[in-house]
Amino acid sequence: MSKRKSFKKVYDRLADSYDLAYGRVLSRGHKLAVQNLKLKSTMNVLEVGVGTGLTFEHLPKTIRVTGIDISQAMLDVALERIERLQMPHATVIKMSAEDMSFSSNKFDRVIAPSVISAVRHPEKMISEMIRVCKPGGYICVISHFAGQNVIDKLADRLFNPITQKILGYRMTTSPAVIENAEGVKVLKKQPVMPFWKNFSTLYILRKN
Repeated sequence: MSKRKSFKKVYDRLADSYDLAYGRVLSRGHKLAVQNLKLKSTMNVLEVGVGTGLTFEHLPKTIRVTGIDISQAMLDVALERIERLQMPHATVIKMSAEDMSFSSNKFDRVIAPSVISAVRHPEKMISEMIRVCKPGGYICVISHFAGQNVIDKLADRLFNPITQKILGYRMTTSPAVIENAEGVKVLKKQPVMPFWKNFSTLYILRKN
């Protein structure tokens, strides 16, 4: 079984309990992302790895947002959230983050919270996000990345087999995937949890 199919199976299984398990943990990152993206109601926004739509709670209700995910079970929950929040300009589509069918330079903003470590080829995902973003547009990525000191590296190696199998994400994605990406400039790098800097990192990029 490929890693992509394995991760999809994990998230299909987690769909019904995902909000309860991750809602509070991910909420701070979602709020920071929305604050840094400088959203306006006229913008066209793409969320990659939208999952159950947890970020929708923090978005302006008038925003035009398209969410993609490979798990239909997660998208079904997101559709319920769209209806509950009354977001008529929001839609979700089943699609791979590594091979998007959107035209180039389509979106004003692209956000990917907690998904880059759940795809098989993160370089492909970043390349696709840059492609579909308009020149001058902002891209936000939030994820746990591989630690840079001895203790963090050891923790990542120790827990990575468990998180991949049970939770559907890697602990070992290199930050170089973001920091060395072509066609963008890193505007901000910020730990999501100040008291645990390696837990999750927020990047804001601007497309050249």
